[in-house]
Amino acid sequence: GESTLVRKVRGILNRLTPEKFDRLFQELLRQLITEVRCSSTTMKDVLTTVTPIIFDKALSEPAFSATYAEVCSSLHSCLDKIDINSGEDPEDPIVKTSKQRFQALLLDLCQKEHMNMNDQPVDKRNKLRRLGNITLIAELFKRKLMPEQIVHIVVQRLLNMSTNTQDEPSEEDIETVCRLLETAGKRMDRPAAALYIDKYFSKLKKLSCKHSSLRVRFLIMNILDMRAKGWPAKKSTPKKITVPVQKHQDPAPLRVSRSAGCLKSTGLCDEAAQKTVYITGIDSNINSSGLDEFLESHGKVVKKSMCGNPKHPTQYGFFEFDTVEAANAVRDKDKTLLGNHRVQCSKPVLGRSRSGILPGSTGKYVAAGPQVNVMLGKPGKENEIK
Repeated sequence: GESTLVRKVRGILNRLTPEKFDRLFQELLRQLITEVRCSSTTMKDVLTTVTPIIFDKALSEPAFSATYAEVCSSLHSCLDKIDINSGEDPEDPIVKTSKQRFQALLLDLCQKEHMNMNDQPVDKRNKLRRLGNITLIAELFKRKLMPEQIVHIVVQRLLNMSTNTQDEPSEEDIETVCRLLETAGKRMDRPAAALYIDKYFSKLKKLSCKHSSLRVRFLIMNILDMRAKGWPAKKSTPKKITVPVQKHQDPAPLRVSRSAGCLKSTGLCDEAAQKTVYITGIDSNINSSGLDEFLESHGKVVKKSMCGNPKHPTQYGFFEFDTVEAANAVRDKDKTLLGNHRVQCSKPVLGRSRSGILPGSTGKYVAAGPQVNVMLGKPGKENEIK
């Protein structure tokens, strides 16, 4: 069975969140130190056991790669400050300290995973690990734990630039490159590496014009746009604040107040509105699959409603995504050329019902001139979004 150390490390990582990071990292560090001091083992043996656990956890949860990379960075920075038996040979020409041992283990795991990914069957689990490995490489590179040379080798291999083959990279490889550049592009794109970076983007630009998949073209266009804008940082999503309702009391109605010419509210309807994107200027001649590929390249659409006269050159619609992050990503694509028209992506504005009170029920979206109101009424078929 698993050792006590392995079980405790897994338990700490399972509870790890950005909000609990400092406390749980200190708990992890104490666990490693205790293992060395209370047994006949060395930090070298402990790191050899623990590093693959952190690595596998990062690969299984690509959305939290930044958090696990921060664990690696924090651990790397404090290993040599601990007065403990490292188990390393000072005369070793390559690895002399615990910091170097930890970094070498990380590099070895990332390289082996990348080299073996083409030999693995194409299934959901392996696709997730593949994306997680590339994202972790990018996050480690941002924290100066991954050599730049390895990152360039990865990009060249994914774009089929390391061999003389004329084959175009696969859709999965292009998606992986886009994720890497989205994460680490700002640090990679520097004058000393301009010769390589320009070649990557030259190839990506060609692929954006001729690739058969509209989804892939949008992914590439997003990266090209990020570089043109100087690699802007991602917009952070505000933390949700939950207001507890006292027991044996009905929750208070959600009232609306006017502020700066727009309507605001708090309550159950806010989250749905945050996940919803109001899109105008949709080309009436574009087929539904083209629109779906544009939307689903950013996330999963759970509800949608197309509005407007089909005979008119453009229509508008409301699209609710499964996450706020996906909705924000689509809003960032405002004024993207889709068909013959540029779409305008914005957030719906909460509107006022006749009574001035917004009950927590299913919303009905209504266009209101240049803005959009989310009118909430009694649940019913007339308020559902098909």
